[in-house]
Amino acid sequence: MNRFTIFLASLILSASCDASAAQRRAQQAAPPPLPILLAGENAPTLKFQTMATAVPAGTVIGKRRAGIICSLGDVLGDITTSNTVALDMRGFGNAFREQFQAANYKIVGEDVALFGQQSADAKYLVGAVVRELKLDACFLGSSPSATASMTVEWQFYDPLERKIVYRTNAMGSGKVSPSPDSEHLALAAAFSEATRALLANQDFHDFLEKASLPIASPDAAKPASPAFALKALPASTTKFQDRATEIRANVATIFSGSGSGSGFFVNDGYMITNNHVVDGGKFVKVRLITGREIVGEVVASDAHRDVALVKTEAVGLKGLPVRTTEAVVGSQVFVIGSPLGVENEGTVTSGIISTYRIEQGQRVIQSDVAVTHGNSGGPMVDETGNAIGITVFGKPGDRGEPVSLNFFIPITDALTQLGVTLAAN
Repeated sequence: MNRFTIFLASLILSASCDASAAQRRAQQAAPPPLPILLAGENAPTLKFQTMATAVPAGTVIGKRRAGIICSLGDVLGDITTSNTVALDMRGFGNAFREQFQAANYKIVGEDVALFGQQSADAKYLVGAVVRELKLDACFLGSSPSATASMTVEWQFYDPLERKIVYRTNAMGSGKVSPSPDSEHLALAAAFSEATRALLANQDFHDFLEKASLPIASPDAAKPASPAFALKALPASTTKFQDRATEIRANVATIFSGSGSGSGFFVNDGYMITNNHVVDGGKFVKVRLITGREIVGEVVASDAHRDVALVKTEAVGLKGLPVRTTEAVVGSQVFVIGSPLGVENEGTVTSGIISTYRIEQGQRVIQSDVAVTHGNSGGPMVDETGNAIGITVFGKPGDRGEPVSLNFFIPITDALTQLGVTLAAN
């Protein structure tokens, strides 16, 4: 072995030792990870709902190098944000769930989706925006090791308020051994560490503590089954057109985590809607046609019959009278609701009862009255404004085009399934 070779080997060894020593010093100097703050007994339920990156596509975020000392090795190429360095939404969602469940939070939902889609029973939908991102890979063989770091902006979205109610930044880093998938694993490790940093944030912990529900007394009485005795309103004999303003005032737009639908009062403080409109949640937001917004509590529901009873504060509306006798085929009917959203609240359409039939194992009213998404949960009334049904679904044509084939739950069936009785005072 010539002197130059010996000199080069000793130089590499010395540099490697220096690097190893520096790494040990850095590890010794680095503070231990902050302890996570555990959730209280009644902490709000969460769902990891969406993730995005604010780092523009094509941004250079690191290097791929080769050599014993990676920082001095040959540069093989840049690492850029592109399809080859994608954020693993499902993997990051799993990391989020693992960290939050370890902190005693209840996490619902399994799939990452956009805000406004299926939210199960989450108090807050959680979004993560990657603001800064770094990633380096080092090849000593066919598979690289990798290190990553990122700054994540956390956003907590209240589906009832329809706005982001809390946001904060947290940083994380990760390093993984040589692996064919080391770059993605390093990103996942950095995201997991940013999640842990969030859980160690006292301000964040205080925010969720304030949102916790009060703990019920263990001695509180629990009813065996819900039963609601409501005041029966006298049947209307006035033509719909003459009391349309009053009828429309009793119909509201209902917002849940999954979007919006319709509902209507049958007494002051009690509303009927579809179970799929409340989306399995405990609370919904109710917007009256006047623009006033109130919170409603789902006090009874039946997923099979797709009906729900929502209790609100008294708002000074008597509700729609309920017709307990069956309207005959060919009778004129009116439907009120918020088709395609609150922008169209109070929309009235009319048609006739086409027939009664069994659909999806349930008895329904079929009508040619025009309805669409957002009408769900709204009332069908007869020619004098008495409630006879609840909008539930329609059937599109073979090519998806709308057709006049829509279905409504008979109001008496809905009340029976919800345990609601109507009686005169």
